Amino acid sequence: MVITKQGQQLINTLREWNRTTANYRLVIEINEGVWDVTLTETGTVRRARGTGITFDEAWDGMTPTHFQRCSQPHRPRRATRGRSNDDRRPAAMPAMRQGH
Repeated sequence: MVITKQGQQLINTLREWNRTTANYRLVIEINEGVWDVTLTETGTVRRARGTGITFDEAWDGMTPTHFQRCSQPHRPRRATRGRSNDDRRPAAMPAMRQGH
């Protein structure tokens, strides 16, 4: 059996959790051929999530999903004519893949 770099990182993460007093949760789901990996530090808002066609892609794509509080209240965006939602997406947010 060949263990990928991502598989080894998962093993190392689990070993590290064994040496700490914090509590963690790991959820790995496969739904209609799409992998979804979520790591959570229980009792906190710290969480990371990744999805992909393979486990390796989901693991490599993991990004923090917790939100930091900001000092400014949320203000809804004004509607813009002639622009799709994709045109208004911030540059740092990648487009969702179609058909996956």
